[in-house]
Amino acid sequence: MRPRLPIDVPRSLAALKHGPRDPSVRVLNGIVWRATRTPAGAATVSYEPSGSSVLVRAWGPGASWCIERAPDVLGGRDSLDGWEPDRHPLIRQLDRRWSDLRMASTGAVFEAIVPTVLEQKITSEEAHEHWRRMVWKWGEPAPGPQVVRLPPSPGMLSAMPYYRFHPLGVESKRADIIKRLASRVERVEEAVTVGRSRLEAFPGVGEWTSAKVAQVAWADADAVAVGDYHLPAIVVYAFTGKRGGDDDAMLELLEPFRPHRGRVARLLKFGSGRPPRRAPRAPIRSYETL
Repeated sequence: MRPRLPIDVPRSLAALKHGPRDPSVRVLNGIVWRATRTPAGAATVSYEPSGSSVLVRAWGPGASWCIERAPDVLGGRDSLDGWEPDRHPLIRQLDRRWSDLRMASTGAVFEAIVPTVLEQKITSEEAHEHWRRMVWKWGEPAPGPQVVRLPPSPGMLSAMPYYRFHPLGVESKRADIIKRLASRVERVEEAVTVGRSRLEAFPGVGEWTSAKVAQVAWADADAVAVGDYHLPAIVVYAFTGKRGGDDDAMLELLEPFRPHRGRVARLLKFGSGRPPRRAPRAPIRSYETL
């Protein structure tokens, strides 16, 4: 097995960022800034590449908690056991090109699941805008240098009536899921040790949502976002050169790479690209005007 190389911090932590204007995670001059709510309180964390090391700084009541768990965020739990990229020439090539990518393990399940729920059944651009509005409207200034903004707290979201979500672009179905998760946040956070089944026990949370959360909250390298609008086409096109493809075809192609199917899917999204587009992009809808 190849040795671990220095981590590419901006690319590895890109999965924590929900859209180019996410106020809770920013990348400035190669430094990743993140606002988070820890069991010890709010914190701002910065991850700065420095040669073969990463300089981690933190501010706020949760600073020590973040410093202690920084290795996990930077890929310390990303095990390469069973990883065999030589099973396919393309994966071998991508693995060498992106050998410094790591899968993060933030341990922050609720922070990951709220913006993921916002992405259900709509375009990424729409969801990212809804998340940006939510953080600016209901979040708080993060401790320290004021580079990032804290996401809304579970207590605030659970108590928020639906009509307050609507002007931000979030319809009742997604709002109800978020409020339900926020009201049972202790159960949600237990998914780090219990697994995806804990999340999928909540109405409105399926395989797609739990997989997206597992990839960043506890570095699940095998989690595949079944039900994704784009992923099956990317995987099928990369392996076969054919357009189209559904979840079954995608899972069949990824099966030889278990328990690293999610890692393969991530490499393909990074390095192989999507098949050529034949139709215009879906229009951005405005729920708040309905």
